[in-house]
Amino acid sequence: FANIFSRMMAKSPSERYESLDEVIDALGDYASESDSPSWLFEFTQRQTGTDASTVSGGSTSGATARVLGIDLGMFYSAAAEASPSGETHSLAAGQDDRKLFRMAIASDGDKLLFDQAAITRRAQFPQSIAHCLPLYIGQTIVARNFAGRKCPPEVLMAMVLRQIFSQSWENTVPPHATAIAIPSSYDQLHRRSIMQAAQMAGFASIRLVDRSIAGVHSLWIDDETSITNTANDTNSGEQPSGPSPTNSPQPNQPLT
Repeated sequence: FANIFSRMMAKSPSERYESLDEVIDALGDYASESDSPSWLFEFTQRQTGTDASTVSGGSTSGATARVLGIDLGMFYSAAAEASPSGETHSLAAGQDDRKLFRMAIASDGDKLLFDQAAITRRAQFPQSIAHCLPLYIGQTIVARNFAGRKCPPEVLMAMVLRQIFSQSWENTVPPHATAIAIPSSYDQLHRRSIMQAAQMAGFASIRLVDRSIAGVHSLWIDDETSITNTANDTNSGEQPSGPSPTNSPQPNQPLT
């Protein structure tokens, strides 16, 4: 991070990053397994520890159920996977095995482009791309053509979420549930739009989690060792140390 900061503060403008895109790409190179979101493990424990209902009416119980976590951002998103056994690791959501997925969609004729491919096309065809997709929530139709069509923002978000899933999820068995972390500032309109997009993307069991609550959950689990110990304590019937998940703040209930 010192290298990135030094380049951003360089005295000569020619030595600085030319755009925010370059800064995000540089930050993505620092993502690693150590950045795995521990909040996702805590969420998985609560989802699979009880027969919790979901937006689709299904169940999230099962000792071997795996959960897909998506941190949905304005400029980029990230993905991770967790299981009740204590395994939590980041996934390569972006193209070319990058950890970060650029929140952009573009079209080249009838072909849709996502992620970095869409950003690359923006240099020559700026009118063919929509990026920072959450900004479009609230509009009836996004006033740009994609593969010859104008779509509601929820449809574009659904295609992006599906692309994140296809690039990151390598298991043949689909995730048992999907947790999407969103900013706490999102109102009901934004939450409803994201929920609709996730349903259109084909996710069967969806929960929206406030990013602030996710941050609190991550503070309960200091490192990989404590994650494993928590899983072992839970399986043995002993009460794990620290705050009890049953007394923890609950994520926002899905909108129906």
